[in-house]
Amino acid sequence: MAFAFLRGPGHPDQACDRVARALAEEYVKRDPESRLDIRVMGGHGALFVSGDIRSDADFDAGSTAKAALASIDPVLS
Repeated sequence: MAFAFLRGPGHPDQACDRVARALAEEYVKRDPESRLDIRVMGGHGALFVSGDIRSDADFDAGSTAKAALASIDPVLS
């Protein structure tokens, strides 16, 4: 018997992937030479972003993360 596990857009894994992708895209857009190891974990109302960033890009990563979450569910912004 095979089981399938579907994740909706509000699932913590999907939300974390979206935040990591948004941060990576913003870093690379501002500094194409960026080297990134971004890790995003969360669930139950908490979000943790960690990793190793080597970049000259300067922006508010918190705002970028909030915008990525708001694109999933406006209540999360």
